[in-house]
Amino acid sequence: MIMKRTILIILLCILIALISVRIKNDWLRYRFLKEEVNKLILKNEHLTEEQEKLQRLKESGSQQEVLEEEVRVMMGLQKAGEHVVLILPIDNQASSSTTLPATTTNQIQSLIVELSKFWYNLKTLFKGY
Repeated sequence: MIMKRTILIILLCILIALISVRIKNDWLRYRFLKEEVNKLILKNEHLTEEQEKLQRLKESGSQQEVLEEEVRVMMGLQKAGEHVVLILPIDNQASSSTTLPATTTNQIQSLIVELSKFWYNLKTLFKGY
């Protein structure tokens, strides 16, 4: 009878030890998974913020594209593959001769240079938005 009790007590101790090890492993797994969930929640928040930033950039980019198009049309600038036609006011002296005088050509070139400088300054101004 004592032997049966001793064997029963040993079996119960082994069973309790196995259950304790199982509970410990489950607890560690639970903590690991909880940390993983917290990391994924933070990552989701960061991705959501980044998505919102990208959406704002997309909206501001479309506004910039419209503004850029208007400025390009006003200034007579062109993109690759485009053809821009500048309509200059007719001068009485220019209409009488078929070629432009050298001073008018220089004035047009200086105007184009100034417009180019203005365009690049305007472009850098809007890059921050």
